[in-house]
Amino acid sequence: MKISLRKLKELDLGSFSKWMRDEELLRQFFPGVEVPSKEEILLSFVDIMKNKKDMYFMILNKKSEPIGMISLLRDKVVKDKSGSYKMQVFIGEKEYWYSGCDVEAMKILVEKLENKDVDFYLEVRPENEKAVALFTSFGFVPQKIKKYPKDNIFPRVLRMDFDRKNSVDFFNA
Repeated sequence: MKISLRKLKELDLGSFSKWMRDEELLRQFFPGVEVPSKEEILLSFVDIMKNKKDMYFMILNKKSEPIGMISLLRDKVVKDKSGSYKMQVFIGEKEYWYSGCDVEAMKILVEKLENKDVDFYLEVRPENEKAVALFTSFGFVPQKIKKYPKDNIFPRVLRMDFDRKNSVDFFNA
């Protein structure tokens, strides 16, 4: 599948709104989250567009149509100047679910960051053995179980840091 990434733009509000109001998508990616109102979505989108510390990209199909989003969210606690980012990705267009577009988007973003001093990680449910195995094969290294007691959706996750030295499979997969 041929995809590309581009920075999020104001014209992406329509796709973002469509995806965030889709009950099936919310159950799949954000279980337990209620469908937000149009006003809540607009306010969230405005906040994202104003945000200068995080990076947001649209995932585009070969016709340059938005099919999902990938983002790098800067950690709140930064121990050094480079900091680290949490990678999040979702495919909003259902016809592209389970097609590998999310992994391809991750590859493209990692390649863009290859020569930059940016560390990143992702979080997965520890019981999702397929995802843990897949990300491990790409160079993500399981670090620790993190608990978010106030988070009803993801109260427990496995943090996996990206290790550039062990990422050969990621670029050749």
